Amino acid sequence: MNHPSYSCLASKIKTSIIWIVVILLQTYTLFSPLQTYAEENSLHPLDGHINTISWEVERQYDTNFEPLDSQQPIEIKPENTYRLTIDYELPAQTLNTNKTQCLYTLPSQFRINTQRTGPIKSGNTEVGTYTIDTNGNITLTYNDNLITENQTKTIYGSLNFELNGSEIQLRQETETVPFTDTIKHQLTKPNTNPDPDPETGTLYVQKEGEKINETTAQYTIRIQAYENTQPITIVDTLKEGKASYDQTSFTIKKDNETIQATPTFENNTFQLQLPALETNQTYTITYNVLSDPLKNNETNQIQNLVETQNGNQTINVYGPVITFTRNILEKTGKRNNDGTITWTIQLNQDKENLKGYTLKDQFNQEEKIIQAKIEPALDGQDTITLPHTFEQNNTNTYTITYTTDPEVLINNQQTLNKAILEKGEETIEQETSVYIEEAHTYKPLKKQGNKITLTKDNNYETEWTLTINLDQGSLAKNWTITDQLEGGSNTHYTNQQKEALIKEIQTKFNTTNNQPTTNGFTSEQLTFEWTDIDERGQTKSFKITGKQPLPKGTKIDIQYTNITQVENEATLSNKAKITDRHQEQKSDPRFFGQPLIPTLELPVLSTYSQEAMDQYPCLYASDEDHLVICAHNADSHFGRIQQLGFGDPITIQTTTSSYQYKIEKVEILEPSEVDRMVDSEYGLTLFTCTPYGVHRVAVRARLVS
Repeated sequence: MNHPSYSCLASKIKTSIIWIVVILLQTYTLFSPLQTYAEENSLHPLDGHINTISWEVERQYDTNFEPLDSQQPIEIKPENTYRLTIDYELPAQTLNTNKTQCLYTLPSQFRINTQRTGPIKSGNTEVGTYTIDTNGNITLTYNDNLITENQTKTIYGSLNFELNGSEIQLRQETETVPFTDTIKHQLTKPNTNPDPDPETGTLYVQKEGEKINETTAQYTIRIQAYENTQPITIVDTLKEGKASYDQTSFTIKKDNETIQATPTFENNTFQLQLPALETNQTYTITYNVLSDPLKNNETNQIQNLVETQNGNQTINVYGPVITFTRNILEKTGKRNNDGTITWTIQLNQDKENLKGYTLKDQFNQEEKIIQAKIEPALDGQDTITLPHTFEQNNTNTYTITYTTDPEVLINNQQTLNKAILEKGEETIEQETSVYIEEAHTYKPLKKQGNKITLTKDNNYETEWTLTINLDQGSLAKNWTITDQLEGGSNTHYTNQQKEALIKEIQTKFNTTNNQPTTNGFTSEQLTFEWTDIDERGQTKSFKITGKQPLPKGTKIDIQYTNITQVENEATLSNKAKITDRHQEQKSDPRFFGQPLIPTLELPVLSTYSQEAMDQYPCLYASDEDHLVICAHNADSHFGRIQQLGFGDPITIQTTTSSYQYKIEKVEILEPSEVDRMVDSEYGLTLFTCTPYGVHRVAVRARLVS
């Protein structure tokens, strides 16, 4: 038996195996990287995540949507508007930084003949955007916050489309549309071109439209005769959106030849009378519609209806919805890890001509000169100074960024920022804010009362402290502080107190080039004026106005006094207010105070007698552990010792030593209780009588050093 054929076969098998391996290796080399790339950037299919699909209808001349039973056939009429809602859920970790989009393709039996864009919602919150093309591909793009949230939890979302019946296309007049494996709806769409009328013939009417630039849509109406017709009347109406017909743009052709016909216009409608058509002849009417001017980030959806009349035959056809948006200016802010804020301006995403526009920036309602980065470079420079005016034709899209420290306005907890684009009378503004957690509700002004002191001339002087603490923000030029004394006609500033306050203001604010005015002074930094001056010339209030900004980090304490009428004790108030950039904060401190006895330095005679006590306090009794000093009830002696309180200090100075006492008790005694003047439990007693000698007062103090 010969076996050469087996050997040859084996050799061929080996050769084939080698080539197969080589081919497989080449195939893997060629296609494996492409597969990896596709996996990293692929769109996640939404089909398996759809829970429900529902329909609603807004019938012609109605203003409300009503639900449709999807278990029954749904009739699509061109004059109605339909709302299609797709509810879905994305399990945790469906999305990630490499997979930020989902894709759903409508069944081939069902198409929408216009492109559109809209928001994706989770509950009432917008979490991204969708786009839908005329091939039925719906692309869902999610924002960063939702992608992060999806790492740990399931996301429930919905897509919502409002469609005119004329936009919905079916392959056949009746279709069972399998939106998913388990959700199938039967849709019917009547033939909008009925069988021919024997007397008028029949027409086929088609309407198309497209956006040809940022302000103009072009529409085309095609009318084809299947049989000879009567004269044709065309009535076209702008049904949705804010727009107008460009009356100079009309061209009318019969077959391929331009004919002369003039439309008439009334409000949002034009009418056109055309001669009859013969079998297979066609009219083509082309015209433009101009969108009304839009504000920044405004959307304008335009749709029109053409009504074609041929004898007793009327055919209504809606044109596609054409959407205009204006997105020339966007402003966002983001807090960085170091606490600073990066602000981003997206300029001219619609690629308008920027010539003549001036771009400005406001930080906390104050226009600032800003040095910022710009991409791509402008005039060869990668930085821009705002405000900036674009002098040349320029349709580029720019990204402008800069960083600031966090600052908040008075009574706020957010840093505000606004981009402004101006040209002639047009002003476009885009404002944003960043929350500053540590700012709480920013209140930089604090006012407090310190003490009430009885002066030598028997007036009561109240001491106040006004604090300006700019730890979370700054003050812009023209800030003001006003201060108003409360407490009746006898509360005011003396001339000496006014001079001291002016000197305090000048010192604490480091004012320069101070010039006196009739009611205060002016300087390079601020103006100060006395206000609320009564008929007696007494002043109760003042106002400070800043000529220059005060930067963040400034802290100023202003101390000053005024004369106040007080008997024994009082609750005092003093109103202060700070204003800056239309924001204000009030501080209305109230404090309970008692007049304080000023320090008295009185000689004490070492012997007691009535004659000696008429001159000075006298040493009434003493031993090794206790002293009793008595004096008359007069302001220059012990007339106010009953106002002393626990803990107040008393110093006894001899020729050789100094003794410190602290008050521990004040007693009111009867005149007959002379024996109680001496109390050996305490090291010192000050003794006097009350007015008219009704009672006796004993102040007890203990030696501390």
